[in-house]
Amino acid sequence: SEVIEDVRWVKLEEAHSNYIGHISKVEFYKDKLFVEDSETGIFVYDNNGRYLTSIGSSGRGPEEIESLGHFTLDKANDQIIINDDRRSSLVTFDFQGKFIQSKSTPFRFGEFVMLNDNFVFHTNKRQNPHFAAIANYSMVIGTNQTEIVSRAFHFKDEQAQIKIGGYNQLTNYGNQVLFNPILSDTIFQINEKGIFPKYIIDLGNRGLPNRYDFNINTN
Repeated sequence: SEVIEDVRWVKLEEAHSNYIGHISKVEFYKDKLFVEDSETGIFVYDNNGRYLTSIGSSGRGPEEIESLGHFTLDKANDQIIINDDRRSSLVTFDFQGKFIQSKSTPFRFGEFVMLNDNFVFHTNKRQNPHFAAIANYSMVIGTNQTEIVSRAFHFKDEQAQIKIGGYNQLTNYGNQVLFNPILSDTIFQINEKGIFPKYIIDLGNRGLPNRYDFNINTN
């Protein structure tokens, strides 16, 4: 199909140091599989499922992660970037787990991915009243220094109270990013030119009633 070329099952090696209870994200790159357990950490396997290492020790030290958020891969530099949610910082490691750097972020967000040299941040309606430029936007594109390039999906103050959780609404796909908002039948494409509807899922009479229109827009 246009989206899926191949399906393969990989059994992950078990060890005392990599028990997985709740998988929140999986990324496959080159010959490595990155698996995030939101409770215990990020584990790295080879493409046959053999355990290699874990990344981002839990703790309050300068090279540790206090509150594990989402991660993304910097494929140009073979690095993994983790959101330390409590510290509001992006922490970078190499693929072997060696600490590279930590940078503070000026706003709160949930998921994030890389788009060439920029980051795409999904705030999931986390309000950032201290940062007026993005205070009521759920999608923000910024540089690697977290300077704002553009923003999208504006929401009203009362809509910020409507929060429905979900993982992996942002997905890297080739040289673009796909975004599927919760309760939406539309999958959006994000690239250097902007944000556009890419796919529309025909749900028939099983779609969300019009009275639950949450004013999803890309302004």
